[in-house]
Amino acid sequence: MKKILYIYPINTSFVTSDLQVLSKHYAVKPFSFAVKKKIYTPLAFLQQLFFLLIHLPSSSFIVTQFSGYHSFLPSVLCKVFNQKHFIIVHGTECNNFPEYQYGYLIRPLLFWFSQKSLALASRILPVSEALIEQDYTYTETRHRKQGLHAFYSEVVTPMEVIHNGVAPGRFTMLPNISRTKNSFVTVATGLGDQNRRGIKGLDLVCELAEKLPESTFTFVGGTIPTHLNLPKNILVIPSVPNEELQLIYNQHQFYIQLSVSEGFGIAVVEAMMCGCIPIVSTAGILPKIIGGYGYILENKNLDLLQSLVETACTDSNQIPLEEMSAYATNAFSLEKRERTILDCFNSV
Repeated sequence: MKKILYIYPINTSFVTSDLQVLSKHYAVKPFSFAVKKKIYTPLAFLQQLFFLLIHLPSSSFIVTQFSGYHSFLPSVLCKVFNQKHFIIVHGTECNNFPEYQYGYLIRPLLFWFSQKSLALASRILPVSEALIEQDYTYTETRHRKQGLHAFYSEVVTPMEVIHNGVAPGRFTMLPNISRTKNSFVTVATGLGDQNRRGIKGLDLVCELAEKLPESTFTFVGGTIPTHLNLPKNILVIPSVPNEELQLIYNQHQFYIQLSVSEGFGIAVVEAMMCGCIPIVSTAGILPKIIGGYGYILENKNLDLLQSLVETACTDSNQIPLEEMSAYATNAFSLEKRERTILDCFNSV
């Protein structure tokens, strides 16, 4: 079995998912470039250098999740050892919204490491088409062009879009579960940070909750900030296992994702699999993900959102939930991602 190296900076659900997929076909040697404080970054570089010098000569190629500090040495040493390096990009390195202190452009050194890594890589694998190039219209911003082409004009590395995927059976519609009418759920962290609330659209959802006191809103994955006076119809719960998250999805009527920037939107897929009707912004490929089975907010505006939600509550019975669930399951399956990513590795 071929040996490959797998580099990542943080352990997310899609990082774990890809690691499990790749481990079925390769002997995977993972390395976590996790730095809790900036002062320890040089130490992480040193540890990574030793890891690469020991393992790279006997490996077939490297897969790196995200670009940044942690992807630089793999790109450089792959050139030295004539090895292949694949970088999977997810959003924060591709989009920039200075209004929310989001993106690599506000951190010039990090942007430099990202740009050099991407330029030296064998192939860049964005999880959505919008991460390559997008004309942005959802909210006012300095950068109307978003994506890799807008910010990495010097990078000519080949790119191939490979969508994220969800494992079969992990999220499904459960029998004999009653959905609360006019209930909304979203998965998002960082409720206590103003910029994070803005980039994930939680600020707009909070404003909507005040306008619709008879509706209920559930935020999954966070804690209640002491400095925020949230409306009483918002429930905040911490991160939960997939089994419990599946039940939460099944108990809600709508999934709401009003991000200003969204690399993919895997939680939207999960919720649709469980029968939640999506209400999304135009960020990234969220409109493509819902495939005509939900509602799209064209601009970040409270009045537009309230009107859209009132329409959704009135017309929701026109959306066939089983059909929507089957669409999401088939369109964004983990098996499809597995086949595509293996074909990519074999072709380079």
